[in-house]
Amino acid sequence: VKLDGKAPDERERDTIRLRLALRRAREEKEEKERKRREKIEEKIRYISGDVCRFTDELDSS
Repeated sequence: VKLDGKAPDERERDTIRLRLALRRAREEKEEKERKRREKIEEKIRYISGDVCRFTDELDSS
């Protein structure tokens, strides 16, 4: 990448690598959090389904 018509020096390349690594880490963290939330929501739906079924059985007794 050339911004001023010159090739980036070592410091600029290090900065680019660091920013890319930080972005990748942030994206991985967000993905991990998204999966964790999905698991929690799945468990809630499962439990909610069991609770509804149980209350239906009580109502019909």
